[in-house]
Amino acid sequence: IVRTAMADNLRKWAEQLMTSDAATAVSYLTQGYRIMTEAVSSDLSTQAQATFREIAFALGRLSEQKGHVVDAVTYYDKSISWQPKRISDQRKAVTAALYIADHLLRAEKPDDSRRYLDLARMYCLAPEALKQLEFLEMYSEPGRRRAVLSWVKQGKGYGFLGNDRGSAVFLHMSSVVPPVTLAQFEQLEGRELSFVVIDRDGKQAAARAFACPLRVVDVAPS
Repeated sequence: IVRTAMADNLRKWAEQLMTSDAATAVSYLTQGYRIMTEAVSSDLSTQAQATFREIAFALGRLSEQKGHVVDAVTYYDKSISWQPKRISDQRKAVTAALYIADHLLRAEKPDDSRRYLDLARMYCLAPEALKQLEFLEMYSEPGRRRAVLSWVKQGKGYGFLGNDRGSAVFLHMSSVVPPVTLAQFEQLEGRELSFVVIDRDGKQAAARAFACPLRVVDVAPS
């Protein structure tokens, strides 16, 4: 209990210093994280879990803002170690899970990403979060390919993915998600797209295609 209270005070001080003295704020959060890492090894009370979650999430967000992806993934993962009960914690869990899933998908690990997508699905309520979740779930579906939209027929709304004419995959603008205009479709020429291959009249065609890379929407309260 004493360690949890100490760590929570460090967290509150860090919040107050975040805009005026970020270095000291990070130092306080790091101290609090170390304290709570030891504390939760023997104290799994609701308060201890909540304090550890708050500190880990704050460090995850700071690491993300600094572009420290590995640290962000580590802290965010720790912030969802237990089932969140408060609505605010659930929203943060969604942000953390989506960030980690995005990272794993970029690393070509769709199977690993699905655990975090399933977790996000449990608590996802905000429209923007649901939109991002559905996008990532689609990205993680088995059998996805990636290729450059190497050629587009101007004014016709179709093109081909890949540079090898013998194995190029046909793409119609109606198969791009979210829906695009003809002008937007033509601007995709030269971009890498993710897609699945379907059979269309005996020939390969792309479906559910979208431009890479991914983008995570922040749905946690500020």
